[in-house]
Amino acid sequence: MFPAASLGKQVFAYLALGLVDEGKLGLDTPLREYVKEDAPTGPLGEKITARHVLSHSSGLRNWRWNHGMEFAPAFEPGSKFRYSGEGFYYLMRCVERITGTGFEALVQERVLKPMGMKTSTYLWRPECEGRWVAGHDRGAPENNTETRRKLYAAIQESGMPLAQWNDDRISAELVKLLELKEPPMPNNMVPNSAASLLTTVADYAMFLTHIAWSQGSSDEIKKTTHAEMTKPQVKINNELAWGLGWGIQEDEGQKHLWQWGDNGDWKNIVMVHPQSASAIVVFTNGDTGMHICERVVKAATGKEQLAFLWI
Repeated sequence: MFPAASLGKQVFAYLALGLVDEGKLGLDTPLREYVKEDAPTGPLGEKITARHVLSHSSGLRNWRWNHGMEFAPAFEPGSKFRYSGEGFYYLMRCVERITGTGFEALVQERVLKPMGMKTSTYLWRPECEGRWVAGHDRGAPENNTETRRKLYAAIQESGMPLAQWNDDRISAELVKLLELKEPPMPNNMVPNSAASLLTTVADYAMFLTHIAWSQGSSDEIKKTTHAEMTKPQVKINNELAWGLGWGIQEDEGQKHLWQWGDNGDWKNIVMVHPQSASAIVVFTNGDTGMHICERVVKAATGKEQLAFLWI
């Protein structure tokens, strides 16, 4: 089992777009209408929508590292690209509020189990023990492994259904478990829609069949929504843009969807080629692993991919 790092964002985006199809989440509804507590501040913060978050055009920073940092857009939402993991985490909180269900239970119910991703989790499961892929690092963190174990044990001992363990309840529990003086910052929270997915190559490949070949996938999202997901929403440069949850690379008439992952020890890449209904995912467990990702993708596709020049 590998930490997928940011490759978990695409799985969450698929869940969110399913809620859009059902009319439960408005793609262009200000997220402040769903969650007002610890929400982006200021007049620009009130404009942020799910579309902005999924396309990394909310203007929010990647993460706040302490409670004193401002949680506000740096520019007009939707006007340009700025990668934000915390935007995804805030959208996760909105999804929990909309559905009344904690994120781990929700993503298991709506995406992981239906797709046959039997050994994937954003939290922790007993089968993770002994299957965790060790990292080979130059001082990278442990990816909250012990925190995950303690939290999972506390949830099991509580007797409370997993569906009731939302962000608020988990934050309060972590304060007790870790003897903290204040709640953890979002980048240290699990489950975390932006960064905490644990999965296998086989499981993630199951997910990719729903992205690479929409005509043959289940009906978790509508075909029109799938098309919107893969359409550029905000431009980065002449070749790169971002859709709803996915990076988009267009080069010499070829279109790829992509995302990189970086959790210190673990460097990952996923690329989807809709025209051939094919995809590749590479997980590595070393802090120089992106070099391996680049070589594997080049060998598989027969050419250098421009996305690697931007990462």
